[in-house]
Amino acid sequence: MPQSTLERLGFSPTDRVVILHADDIGMCQATLPAFENLLDFGLTSSYAVMAPCAWAGAALEIAGQAQADVGVHITLTSEWQHYRWRPLSTLDPASGLLDPQGFFPRRSPEVRASARPEAARAEMAAQFRLFDAHGVDPTHMDSHMLSSLHSSLLGEYVGIALEEGVPVMFPSSGGSGLWMDEETCTLARALEPYLLARGFPTIDHFDGMPLSSDLNSREDALEVRLETARSVLSQFKPGLTHFAFHPSVDTPELRAICPDWRSRVGDEKIFRSVELRRMLEELNIKVIGYRELKALIGE
Repeated sequence: MPQSTLERLGFSPTDRVVILHADDIGMCQATLPAFENLLDFGLTSSYAVMAPCAWAGAALEIAGQAQADVGVHITLTSEWQHYRWRPLSTLDPASGLLDPQGFFPRRSPEVRASARPEAARAEMAAQFRLFDAHGVDPTHMDSHMLSSLHSSLLGEYVGIALEEGVPVMFPSSGGSGLWMDEETCTLARALEPYLLARGFPTIDHFDGMPLSSDLNSREDALEVRLETARSVLSQFKPGLTHFAFHPSVDTPELRAICPDWRSRVGDEKIFRSVELRRMLEELNIKVIGYRELKALIGE
């Protein structure tokens, strides 16, 4: 029986290990100072950049200068009402990657229903090429709004990870199914041996800070989000957990784009707080990044 990812990393099966993963970097300008602040504080262990978005290039410049643990946040949806983005690889409606307005579809079920697998794979590859253009070697890949974690696209998603040689946000057979339907779970179980045979690590659990337009309606965003973080982190199980959050600073642009802006601003505050650092120490939760997982490939 092959070793678990946790064991390959040198941890015991009872350890609770987390990747503190900042999503949606480069989505808008408000994510960039948040990115810089979190890099300076040093608690966040991994980041993901949305390559098709307007501020991705600036985010990758920051990542390159800091040699940050940063991955490709595979993006096939464009969810906001007025702030939208398009594929990097094509503007052909026949690709199934465009909605009637010429942007990515707003929701995961829409792109899953319409995207041609070969077009989706070409778009994933194009997003990696943007990293290349900025001289950034990605440490991993994951999926915005979990759009790729569906039977219609999962093969392409895993295939790109194998091709690019990066760890992929992918559930182990014993871990969370990431809200996948039964058909997708079956396919994931079939694909897992291909990843493991090639030395690719898998993730045991997935969790994160909830996003809500109601959450953090109070002014004390730090205290509210710390309460939420303690509630979630204290329930961690043994194993390796991908823990996602969405940091931004408070700007007029962010408020105009995101109804859930308070949650995002709160995330930026707590992940550069001594209170959260102490909380993780008290809970004996160990923090690693995807860079450690990438080092396992080819061992």
